[in-house]
Amino acid sequence: MSRLVKVATFFSPAEAHLFKDLLDAQGITGYLFDEQLQVLIPHPMGGIKLMVAEEDRQRAIELIQELEQSDETEIRYLDE
Repeated sequence: MSRLVKVATFFSPAEAHLFKDLLDAQGITGYLFDEQLQVLIPHPMGGIKLMVAEEDRQRAIELIQELEQSDETEIRYLDE
């Protein structure tokens, strides 16, 4: 497996899972990091990170942006 890269950060577990499921449905495996910290700390270390394989990064960001535009969900993107 290639290196994982962050494509988005969420402060809501529900939103994080929504976007992970969107990517999974499109054949891009997503991984959530720091989700368990949400129980202990309201905004853990910068939020819940959605990670994908480096080669899926661009397509994942495009899919996330499409859903964000249709849903008006606020997401922080990885600085390029």
